[in-house]
Amino acid sequence: MELEDSGERAIGLWINGKPAHAHAYVASKDLRAACDADRLRVAANDPACLLAPIRALTGDAPVVAVQRIFADGSKRTLGRLTPFPGCCYVIGELRDGVTMIGCEGVATGEAIAQACPTAAVVVTIGVSREREVMGEIRALYPASPRVTVADRGRRVADAARDRPAGHIETITARAAQETRSAWVSMPAEAPEGYDAWDFATERGHDALAVWMAGQGRHEYEPRYRVLSGAAITSQPIIDDLVDDVIPAHAVGAVWGASAAAKSFLVLDLAAALTECRSFFGHDVFEPVPVLLVSLEGNNGLPRRYLAWEKHNGRPVPARLHTLTQGFSLLDPRDTDDLCEAIETCGITGGVVFIDPFALATIGLEENSSADMGRAGAALNTLRERTGCTVIAVHHTGKKQENGMRGSSNLPFLLDFHLEVTRDRQSGLREWSTGKQKDAGDDLRHAFRLAPVVIGVKRNGKPLTSCVIEDCDAEMRGREDVQKPEQPRGELQRIAFDVIGEQLRRGENIGAGSGCPAGRPCIAFAQAVELLAVRLVSYEAGKRRWKASKVIEAMQPKFYATDGEWLWRV
Repeated sequence: MELEDSGERAIGLWINGKPAHAHAYVASKDLRAACDADRLRVAANDPACLLAPIRALTGDAPVVAVQRIFADGSKRTLGRLTPFPGCCYVIGELRDGVTMIGCEGVATGEAIAQACPTAAVVVTIGVSREREVMGEIRALYPASPRVTVADRGRRVADAARDRPAGHIETITARAAQETRSAWVSMPAEAPEGYDAWDFATERGHDALAVWMAGQGRHEYEPRYRVLSGAAITSQPIIDDLVDDVIPAHAVGAVWGASAAAKSFLVLDLAAALTECRSFFGHDVFEPVPVLLVSLEGNNGLPRRYLAWEKHNGRPVPARLHTLTQGFSLLDPRDTDDLCEAIETCGITGGVVFIDPFALATIGLEENSSADMGRAGAALNTLRERTGCTVIAVHHTGKKQENGMRGSSNLPFLLDFHLEVTRDRQSGLREWSTGKQKDAGDDLRHAFRLAPVVIGVKRNGKPLTSCVIEDCDAEMRGREDVQKPEQPRGELQRIAFDVIGEQLRRGENIGAGSGCPAGRPCIAFAQAVELLAVRLVSYEAGKRRWKASKVIEAMQPKFYATDGEWLWRV
């Protein structure tokens, strides 16, 4: 649409304009009533130029410009629009309390005016200006109900929000929400570009009035709905997906150190969810589809799946789906495409695992609270768009005792999380509940990785993988094994490994005055020397002193001593 900056000329054209009944556009759109009411004129010196007055929405709605409509339907605006952002073609009286209906197109506005004779109709000049115009009407006439009528299916740019082309119904609905207005859509089966004039021409103005008041109308709903206590207690209780472990429609994490067997545990959990099978004694109330977004170690996936099948004597569940392509939570296109895949595969409302979380958030600063906030928001966006419970598989940081890798803000962004740990000496592993918003925490269950032979390699050696084995039953009553514990500090873990290796050799049994009979032990001085060799980050002259202090700090929780010998408690 061409804009000419000539307000005085536009006003002069309108003042000197002539009756427009004979204009071709008036005849084709049946706009005689508008001509009778002197809402349309033709230029005095050019009868082929139909004039639609553009008025400001303030005061007595003065004419500030004209839209010139030619016989072929093309349009050009003449006048000064910039001082009057809400200027429109107006049908009816603008006053507080009168229903005001916004739309695009003079013919559309006239059809609506005949269908709703008690309302004032404002026809926006230019594409996608509903938000701008209805916002000004809201400010000028706060007591007036507001309704915006959309065309059908047309794609236009949302210039007011600098957004790319989208369906006009979407843009109109968004504008209506922002301006506290109702809006009307055309029938879903109508072709692209279908508008209120087409509706009235096909079905009549009375039918258009019924449609606008009924089936086609979408009322404004406040964004925030404040609920009473009774409204909250009357809502249905939603069962956990896994009783007391995995809540429904939530965001959580399974986390632990490398080699803790997180991915193996997740595979077993995913299979339990799809099969409605209890997980370590915790009920799964109904089967749900699962998607594993696997971003690392995918060469080993076939081996894991085959081992699961051989161990369980049945195929991997059909509703357990796997995605091995790259994915970023931070790329809106990736999220759009993943949501499409989830819907297409029937996973909506199920569970999505993202393994590992770090590879889905490349580019973020892990130690930044703001960046981790973005990552948490991305998980929640995926949850909201798919209706799924979303679970990130995450690692610990450099110091395991500090919890999840990255900002300490991350756990607060989750609804729940499960920690997976490993006892390096016994090989026993454990998963435990940490944060649980609506269930008790600190549930603990022991498990081990059991090797499964799934074939033979080319060199004749066995081809193996592992599966999860529940150890709760056999470990019940053995507190030291059922709840494996190991040092949290980095230096104590090194000492635990070094001393443990020496004790397992059994070179000294029951030595010293205090060591129990049959218990492996090590000379305290030898333990200090072995640990000092590993403390390479310390100055050479301070390593023995530091090693002695570390071992002393591990007493009496991990070791006992008689001053000369050291043994495991």
